[in-house]
Amino acid sequence: MTSSQRNVTSLVNKALTLRCLLAAVKRESSLPTTIKWQKRDQDDGIWRQLPRDGARIGIRPGASGDLQFSRLLISDAGFYRCSKTTDSGVNNHSAPIALIVQGMAHSGDLYFLKNKIRAVYLDA
Repeated sequence: MTSSQRNVTSLVNKALTLRCLLAAVKRESSLPTTIKWQKRDQDDGIWRQLPRDGARIGIRPGASGDLQFSRLLISDAGFYRCSKTTDSGVNNHSAPIALIVQGMAHSGDLYFLKNKIRAVYLDA
């Protein structure tokens, strides 16, 4: 299942939760599901698996599978997606979520340009 891309904007050092919209979709069967999150590498474009329980970033246990950031860093900016896999092997990916992290780095903000992350610093 894929829907249109979502953009989420937040500030450096803030907590944030990205919702996995696939978790809310009615299950195709009563089989257990696993929710996983991936981040797209900005250099090679490959989706990389995120750990379930990181010190600063983790996946909420239970059915929701939301991705939680306890404190955002500029390096957290990027494209994320969740996936839902059933024990029977059915796998669905969400549409990418563009996480835009704004901060006070050289009086500028971080913007996304053409699906690739680039830091653009604007003079205030």
